[in-house]
Amino acid sequence: MASRETKDIAIAWIALSVAFALAFSGLNLFGIISGSFFQAIPLFILMLPVSLFVVGTAFVFHELGHRNVARHFNYVAEFRKWNQGLMIALGFAFLIGAIFAAPGAVYIGGKKKKKWDDQTKWDQDYPEYAGNSMNELGLISVAGVIINIILGFIFLGLLFFVVPLINSFQFILSLVFTLGYTINFVLAGFNLIPFGPLDGKKVMQWNPIIWAVLFFPILFWYLYFF
Repeated sequence: MASRETKDIAIAWIALSVAFALAFSGLNLFGIISGSFFQAIPLFILMLPVSLFVVGTAFVFHELGHRNVARHFNYVAEFRKWNQGLMIALGFAFLIGAIFAAPGAVYIGGKKKKKWDDQTKWDQDYPEYAGNSMNELGLISVAGVIINIILGFIFLGLLFFVVPLINSFQFILSLVFTLGYTINFVLAGFNLIPFGPLDGKKVMQWNPIIWAVLFFPILFWYLYFF
């Protein structure tokens, strides 16, 4: 029987994928008003499986990054979906074609006791990180963002260096890889916004320089290339 965490990840994954597919296909309220709604349906059907794959990698690996780093520091950590956030994401995507990517979060509980002999090599080599809650929180918060940035560059590399070498399915591969880097960079940038419960606030409080090095290049990309 699937755990609650697995079910929450699956529900959030599907809802967020539908939201991205709605936004990128133009299947929204503006489409109804402009009369292009029905023309957008075939594009939505094409975009949905692509979005499921791309959002799945971006979202799932982002959350697992938070969770696994938290568990590395011996915290109890599990992902929980945010129902209101999922409804807002679907509503924004359908009404105005915008993305609100806050499907849930990794909730971190107390630490489990662990003997020194059971510590990882990281803990032994860098005890200042293992024993400092601010450093732990900063590393946990930045982990998901860094994974999205890495995935974004992987998809970008595939788009520019692999697609030109392939003769078949170039359109589909270009679509997948373009959405791959776009969604990962959007999720990274959105989560780095330094307000509310987003990762950016915790990362900035932990290390403003690391926050700035990560956030401003993505902001520049968003403003000039997105």
